[in-house]
Amino acid sequence: MISANKLAGASSSDKYRQIHDAFEKTGRHWLYNATVGAGLPVNHTVRDLIDSGDTILALSGIFSGTLSWLFLQFDGTVPFTDLVDQAWQQGLTEPDPRVDLSGKDVMRKLVILAREAGYDIEPDQGARGVAGAGALRRRVRRSLL
Repeated sequence: MISANKLAGASSSDKYRQIHDAFEKTGRHWLYNATVGAGLPVNHTVRDLIDSGDTILALSGIFSGTLSWLFLQFDGTVPFTDLVDQAWQQGLTEPDPRVDLSGKDVMRKLVILAREAGYDIEPDQGARGVAGAGALRRRVRRSLL
């Protein structure tokens, strides 16, 4: 089965193992490479590294094309909400842009990649919020006054 749905790959470990086991028992494959990297073979590359005996200690990259686009566009001249609407209209966001803005989409991608790298991780183990967001919020508020 080919799927771009991140919910299954980033579900609880129990649910994730049940899905994996069901495919293994039936001799079928669950191909979900489109969940991370906009279709680039990121999942398979991580899995190939692990299968060849490598250990992955860290992953870095831009895990949200949506957030990347929004921050690239934002210069203060266009309201951020208008940029979100533009991104949504262009099909750059999840169907509900709040999934992107909340960080849930990035969290799901990181859970999927961590599991491909051999780590047993639960979705709720991810970082909460953005480091330094409070200071950034205060700075933006001051600049708007």
